[in-house]
Amino acid sequence: MAGIAISVVREFGVLIAGIVVAARSGGITDVIEDGYNGLMFDVGDVAALTESIKRLFADRPLRARLGENGYARAMERFSTP
Repeated sequence: MAGIAISVVREFGVLIAGIVVAARSGGITDVIEDGYNGLMFDVGDVAALTESIKRLFADRPLRARLGENGYARAMERFSTP
């Protein structure tokens, strides 16, 4: 899963402490649900990207929740038995 996550992040957004901040574009919208397992911003909206990153750094409970939900979603959708 780590390889998939890193590939997705390289293509569409940034990874902060295991949490994805990504533009609403392409297949990433099938993986990341804004506010549940990552943060999304509109393509080209640098101010929204900046605010998302600041929000993550300032809000430890948000980071914990997004990280936990992201891990659960990854295990649910991408792990093999």
